[in-house]
Amino acid sequence: NTLASGVAVFPNPTSGIFTINVNANVGDMIIEVVDMEGRVVLSSNEKNVQAGFSKPISLTSLPNGVYMVNLYAGKEHATHAVTLTK
Repeated sequence: NTLASGVAVFPNPTSGIFTINVNANVGDMIIEVVDMEGRVVLSSNEKNVQAGFSKPISLTSLPNGVYMVNLYAGKEHATHAVTLTK
């Protein structure tokens, strides 16, 4: 599973902005950030994601807590928990 092994999410915990780095060619990818109540608080469609892809994600307008970062590419899925502490 290249999506599970080729993705880094940092810094974690974050004070508001974290980065998703992809070190694999995964094609089209969907990024979803979900709060602990299951609400999608951010969604982004990324086209033709290649190794070296980097995207900053801002949670500065959201309350402190744990958020799940779900990544979908084709039939692959990876989830990373991110703690927001402002």
